Amino acid sequence: MALKLFDKNQLDMVSRAISAAEELVSGYYKLSGSEWGAIRYDFITMADLSESEIVKGPLAEILRYNARPNDSIHTAENYDFYKICVQDQNILELMEANQGLDPFSFFLYIAAHELVHIVRFSRFFQNFEATQSERLAEEKKVHEITREILLKINFSGMKQILDFYDLWQYRV
Repeated sequence: MALKLFDKNQLDMVSRAISAAEELVSGYYKLSGSEWGAIRYDFITMADLSESEIVKGPLAEILRYNARPNDSIHTAENYDFYKICVQDQNILELMEANQGLDPFSFFLYIAAHELVHIVRFSRFFQNFEATQSERLAEEKKVHEITREILLKINFSGMKQILDFYDLWQYRV
């Protein structure tokens, strides 16, 4: 069976949600433009993921790579690069099963949530390599922070998304 991918309208919505999430998360952490620019990451949707990066279940998965500038041979210039692998099919299936969820608010939550993880990893608030119990505790912490960030905006459909994720927190 073919995987479901975002259509052009959904991709545009995802792009707008990512931009809004970047502004909200950098504002929450009070990051200057240069501090935010030093955190290297990219959101990639399923159309551009390799087969090994497509997973069943999670809405997005973060992979960390050690990178360095192309013109450098010095390991001192290495940096972490985070690849946020957006799982279109899983998101679309969840939205189909929960018809009342506002798509933009849902994408905004996902993007903000993943960016909170990235900031926490890059600022060493959380180790990327963690045990299963540490990961679960981190998910709960990141949900709390994401909720705090998104509660401050008055956006149609956001309360329903936050309520949806509040239920998730108690199921885990």
